[in-house]
Amino acid sequence: MNAKTLKPQNPLQSKSLTSLTKSLGELADRLTYQLKVPYTNLSRLTSKEDGKQYLIEFSGQLSLHYSGLESKDEGLVFEVGFSGNALADTPTPQMHELFYVAQVESVHAWGYGKRWKGKSIETPKRYRENIEVSVPRLTKIPLDALNDL
Repeated sequence: MNAKTLKPQNPLQSKSLTSLTKSLGELADRLTYQLKVPYTNLSRLTSKEDGKQYLIEFSGQLSLHYSGLESKDEGLVFEVGFSGNALADTPTPQMHELFYVAQVESVHAWGYGKRWKGKSIETPKRYRENIEVSVPRLTKIPLDALNDL
């Protein structure tokens, strides 16, 4: 994929969580942003024994915070909803194993800093606590707007 033609909605169309996170990482590189510690919250994880394996059903949210390398006053926050089904050897597989089969359900993008204009909201408490977003307000960013960067 050519970085100049990066289109975040293409990975959305494939519904692949790994493709989406790769695409968002490439976008952040172009903006000279670095990924801070991501936060994953599983809202549902069920496992049913099936012979020697387990049928796993799961859903959750992945929060990604990219902050500027040159200025910590600028950055992006992505909230990705996902779900999936898998076969596993254990009833509670590692999170990274689930990511490979996860399907993207929703994506929301927020920005902060002078670059990002538009409707803003107060930074949700879950972002302040879980992914270290320290700014008071975030600006909603339509995913299509990321294509023009």
